[in-house]
Amino acid sequence: MKKSNLVKVLLGLTLSLIFLCGCNQKKDVVDFKQLGDKMLKAFNAHDASALTEFYADDAVLFDVKGEELARGKAAIEKYYTAYFRAFPDLKMEFVQIIAAGDQVCYEFINRGTFTGPFAGPQGDIQPTGLKSVIKGAFLAKLTPAGLIKEDRSYYDELSWMKQLGLIKQNEEK
Repeated sequence: MKKSNLVKVLLGLTLSLIFLCGCNQKKDVVDFKQLGDKMLKAFNAHDASALTEFYADDAVLFDVKGEELARGKAAIEKYYTAYFRAFPDLKMEFVQIIAAGDQVCYEFINRGTFTGPFAGPQGDIQPTGLKSVIKGAFLAKLTPAGLIKEDRSYYDELSWMKQLGLIKQNEEK
């Protein structure tokens, strides 16, 4: 075989391997930016029903301490409905997105005014009329279909409660 033909064959094989390897790489099933944008749209519209469409039927929402807060779409929708009632001007923005495989983390900023009653474990917490700004991270594990199966949000709960006037500055529980 001539040297020029050998080079052509080797170049052709190399390009074919590069193409085939590139096509066989596992791609993320979910467009995390698009998912985040759609979730933000529902959240900022205070549409609890639309927001729960991003969750699997058996999804679990965890509180900041890692304890189960709500399980299943109905309970998650009830939670968001109560949250939006307490903070009718609540808005969220995502600062950055970090994702890999079936997990995504959205760093967020929430801004809102506590003007409606908020359902607490011992009954409604009466509004203080105070504004809050909280920064935190929302972590989600997704199903193969791209639905949220675990929702964990972390933020400085003590600072948030102080901003809302629920804890005095010199009082810490």
